[in-house]
Amino acid sequence: MAISPSGSIHYYWRMPDGVTIRNDAGTKLGPGIDIRGVGGMVIAPPSRRADGVYRWLNELPVANAPHWLLAAVVERQPPVVRRKSTEGGTDRGFIELLLTTIDPDASYTRWFAIGCALFSALGDEIGEEVWDQWSSNGRKYKPREIARKWRGTIEHRNHSLLR
Repeated sequence: MAISPSGSIHYYWRMPDGVTIRNDAGTKLGPGIDIRGVGGMVIAPPSRRADGVYRWLNELPVANAPHWLLAAVVERQPPVVRRKSTEGGTDRGFIELLLTTIDPDASYTRWFAIGCALFSALGDEIGEEVWDQWSSNGRKYKPREIARKWRGTIEHRNHSLLR
């Protein structure tokens, strides 16, 4: 931690590997709280300016950022939705073979989780098709429910990730 000549406190945290934190001036964490990340710059001790000196408030090593802070400032990438082709991706045939070992009349939670996994592995159109084919082998199968759940899940997922 450091203090500026005006008395504002500056907290320094390690940026974790594999994340993107962008600069922000008071919108992500609140008015008067700035974030400096990729491409950002700060004035740090022992810098001087006309009204005083920046100085350290402690001699501790720079710590890892708390999880709540990272959740608020890490830039999330929108999902990559693969269409039609799974070139270089997961093999549809292998997934369909694996699905033969899972009862399509599983609990709703498990059935829904499998649909989400198919979306992640195969993309929008193919994932929905595979989910529908697998589900149709069960006694609980409702053809229109697949399409309704699929569209609702994609819209919810995209909205959540873009917030």
